[in-house]
Amino acid sequence: MGSFYDKKATGTVFTSINKKELESLKIKVPASYDDQKRIADRLATLDRKIHLNQQLNANLVA
Repeated sequence: MGSFYDKKATGTVFTSINKKELESLKIKVPASYDDQKRIADRLATLDRKIHLNQQLNANLVA
């Protein structure tokens, strides 16, 4: 079972979503600053890990 975005996406090689569909998406934003901060911190940690993995992969290719 695909994600919501997969169901809205079209295309053969690369899927895409059009502007109208993108604008119609409803995104829940946590009301409290503490919840927003906790999510942002978690995403920042993931971003750092992704960056480190990309660096490791680049070193393996070189």
